[in-house]
Amino acid sequence: METSDRNLRTLIHLIDRARPNRENPLTPESRLNEDAGLDSLSLIELAEVVEQEMNVVLRPEDYSSENFATVQSVFALINRRMPS
Repeated sequence: METSDRNLRTLIHLIDRARPNRENPLTPESRLNEDAGLDSLSLIELAEVVEQEMNVVLRPEDYSSENFATVQSVFALINRRMPS
């Protein structure tokens, strides 16, 4: 559980760095487009940073609006792609 909490905090930090509007704190339910203000280019850049910083490899099929809809959906994707 501790690793999972740390990974979620890391992800929130990475998203926070990428977003233009930091008025409201991010939560797992925060929508990346509407709440965090990330556009499609920002989402691609975020995916690259997530791969580098969290040591995951995303597949082409991972780049979907469902996987990058909310903080929680990205977190779930990362958990599926984490090395065992």
